Amino acid sequence: MPVSAIVLDLSPCGIGIIRSLASMGVHVHAYDCLEKYKKGRTRFATCKPCPDPLTHDEFLLQFLLKERQLFEEDPILLAGSDEFLLFMSKYRTRLAMHYRFLFPDSLFIDSIIDKRLLIKMMEEHHLPAPKTLVVNNPLRYRTILRDIPFPCVIKPVFGYEFRRHLNRKVIVIEDLNQLRKDLAHYSLFGELLIQEIVPGPDEAIYQVGALYDEGRQLRAAFMGRTLDQYPTKYGSCTLVESIVEEEVLKEGLRILELLKVTGIAAVELKRDCTDGKLKILDIKARSWLWHSLATRCRINLPYLYCLTLLNKPFEPALDQKEGIQWLHLIPHFLSAREKRQSKKLTWSRLVHTLFGPKEFALFKWNDPMPAIRIGISNLLTEWRTKKTMKKLNQK
Repeated sequence: MPVSAIVLDLSPCGIGIIRSLASMGVHVHAYDCLEKYKKGRTRFATCKPCPDPLTHDEFLLQFLLKERQLFEEDPILLAGSDEFLLFMSKYRTRLAMHYRFLFPDSLFIDSIIDKRLLIKMMEEHHLPAPKTLVVNNPLRYRTILRDIPFPCVIKPVFGYEFRRHLNRKVIVIEDLNQLRKDLAHYSLFGELLIQEIVPGPDEAIYQVGALYDEGRQLRAAFMGRTLDQYPTKYGSCTLVESIVEEEVLKEGLRILELLKVTGIAAVELKRDCTDGKLKILDIKARSWLWHSLATRCRINLPYLYCLTLLNKPFEPALDQKEGIQWLHLIPHFLSAREKRQSKKLTWSRLVHTLFGPKEFALFKWNDPMPAIRIGISNLLTEWRTKKTMKKLNQK
């Protein structure tokens, strides 16, 4: 395939996209803001730092328009983070004159990234989801207590804003006193939501990803199940397995088709252990953290996305290989350490998770440096996060 691809993101997700494309002979360029570029640059792509998509979006647009001159044909553009996806959505008209890409309309992109709009969209489509309240007035505790039981979680309206200050997806709230205190503390990092907890173990969480062409025809599908998260129960995946459960797959695809997505998209579901129903935790209109597991299991979504944009024929990729695990090594170690401290994990069980067929989130013998640099960064970020949370709890 002579056409080049540009990946906007050098986090583990973006590196997964780069490696998936490079494995098929695609020439890849990858850009990210300076801090992430330093950590994530990889030998599988021509990497450069670029302006920040949130704070310097106009400069990023000019940067990409200038970079376009390096290519004979319009390159394929892929986003590996919400920040870059928002940027592409905002400037889609100008970018479409020089790049090829496929994703839903701007209203849909805004709705899945702004969690307030996501709640509204799910209500309009009668989709199953945990009860969620927007914190317009932090003093409305009576309404909160009536609608959402403890324990519950508070989570950011914009996840990328929150993560710039604190490496957490949610904060677990045990009682009203903690709710009062934590709403005041964490609202400094962005707007917040209060959400009920969907009961069930990590193994009750699934992700269904798919590729739809411009006519919304299904071209590829993949699913996996979470085995471990960090922080425990309410964090990001550290261990995932490739598995097919027909009911979950069917429901995930039904949701994506109901929402009329195009391009690569994914829905995260959790089975409520009290009633057995699947509830939506999140929706994405891009590749997700552990999508490289799909490539290992014969469903190379980034490459098939490129073929779709080039109008190259291929048979729908719907037959994934099962039983392979994806492992994010450093966060998994932190999770194991936390579980060891609470005596929920033995060393023998931890060592057992390292064996068997694996797709590592970052580590590759022929490209080890991203894993080393990002691994060190993960440890430092976790130390800073715990330090920040400790200070907030002391106030």
